[in-house]
Amino acid sequence: MSIDALRDLRRTRQLHRLGSLDWFDVAYRVYLFGIFGGGLVLWVSSSVRDAEADAATVADVVAHGPALLGLIATVAVLAGLRGGANGGPLAVEAPD
Repeated sequence: MSIDALRDLRRTRQLHRLGSLDWFDVAYRVYLFGIFGGGLVLWVSSSVRDAEADAATVADVVAHGPALLGLIATVAVLAGLRGGANGGPLAVEAPD
């Protein structure tokens, strides 16, 4: 199979997956994500109390914080790799 044929298959698969997305629909989705994401950030930040951290809490954060951040970063990298380098889907597609 030639490179041009593979490019055509990829282009056809992408058009089939994305369909005919209108720019207004995409802008509306981004708008909704911004509104609800901002509301979620405000809600979470309002639930955090403003108090002094004791020594045990600081020690726990120092001991377990790097491992938790590493786990979050690993999951994010794996999700990005799963999605594909060219903005591929997160769902498994049928083979060509």
